[in-house]
Amino acid sequence: MSDAPFVVTIGGMMTGGWTSAKLRRARKEMTGTLTLECFYGSIPASPVLRNIASGAEVQVLVAGNVAFSGLVDRRNGRGKKRGKGGASSNKGANDDATFQRSVEIGKDSYTITVTARGKAKRLVDSSHDHPQGMMRNVTVPEIFRKLIQNFNVELEDKSNNTTKIERAVFRDGGLVHNELRRWGTEANLNIFESREGKLSLTAPGQEQQGVDLILGQNILEFSAE
Repeated sequence: MSDAPFVVTIGGMMTGGWTSAKLRRARKEMTGTLTLECFYGSIPASPVLRNIASGAEVQVLVAGNVAFSGLVDRRNGRGKKRGKGGASSNKGANDDATFQRSVEIGKDSYTITVTARGKAKRLVDSSHDHPQGMMRNVTVPEIFRKLIQNFNVELEDKSNNTTKIERAVFRDGGLVHNELRRWGTEANLNIFESREGKLSLTAPGQEQQGVDLILGQNILEFSAE
């Protein structure tokens, strides 16, 4: 498993049979995104990839190293439009997202598309829940811990920041990641989601180096600006 250039595990099981995989992680974005497409030449006779459900744990390894950790957002099934037999929708709620499945059946093909985001996605989707909307005499790491404590996201603090803020006020109804960005920028700290799915807080110059990306081995194409 560790020798493969690109490995995806979902719900603790190695996921194969996919024809397309796209992983996006950017420092300026609070969370990463993984999109998988699995193609079948005909309608499966029985349910496939049953371990892929909304909220399932996802991990991506590149050349044996962890590159992404997250949760399944959505699983969609579709077939070719010609010969369409019908459509159905099943919805159920859980703590992080609604499980949506739409099926469009064709006689020649069937494709499952899986979308996952990093564990910090809750900070992107939710408003902060601080009861008073204000903290006094706190450091930026203390602000971060308080704002994320109810969203099942772990803070990885390597900033060594001890500067006290006399009065930190949070915007009414503000999204958690916007409040984090605002106070991180105020203290000149870097904020990003780590490969393990933690919220990382570092000072400039403390960034970790990732694995080498070798064209044709563990990466097929890239673009840069």
